[in-house]
Amino acid sequence: MDSCEQTRLILNRVKPLAGGHEEAQIWFENEFIPALGCTPKQAINQGHYKELNEYLDIIGQGGFA
Repeated sequence: MDSCEQTRLILNRVKPLAGGHEEAQIWFENEFIPALGCTPKQAINQGHYKELNEYLDIIGQGGFA
């Protein structure tokens, strides 16, 4: 799976939580995730799709970053 497909999957996953596509895009590009040490966009670009997905799993279960 390439980074474009990974980005699309992450955005679709976050869109309902963020309030829409534009909000999800802003989150993806700008939200610094301390657990990953980068933004979601940087995580994808650095090959950390799996870790980003795991982070979202934890947050979805009520965990904290």
